[in-house]
Amino acid sequence: MKGLVPQSINKPRLTILLSCWDKLGYPEKTVPATVLLGKMPLFYQFVKSTWEKKNLAVIGLSSLSRDLNSKTPDTDFALDGPENFGYFINETGENETDITHLLDQVFI
Repeated sequence: MKGLVPQSINKPRLTILLSCWDKLGYPEKTVPATVLLGKMPLFYQFVKSTWEKKNLAVIGLSSLSRDLNSKTPDTDFALDGPENFGYFINETGENETDITHLLDQVFI
């Protein structure tokens, strides 16, 4: 098998979501891939070297952007609905409030 060069995986696409991003306490503009590299360097190096760059994403996700407490009602959350509170941090560290954009990465 001399001379064989392993090819990068292009399908399936891989999106790694770092959940509870709002609880991790990173400053604004922090790139999620940097966090993954710091916390799980061997895993990060594996996926980075195995998947094609265009088919690999590391994203931070805060599905509600707040804590909910069963003892203290959150009237803003109840009135506005959960769809108005989540956000994600894209690959460049920018905050995006429309979490449906995550589906673009998976299905397009």
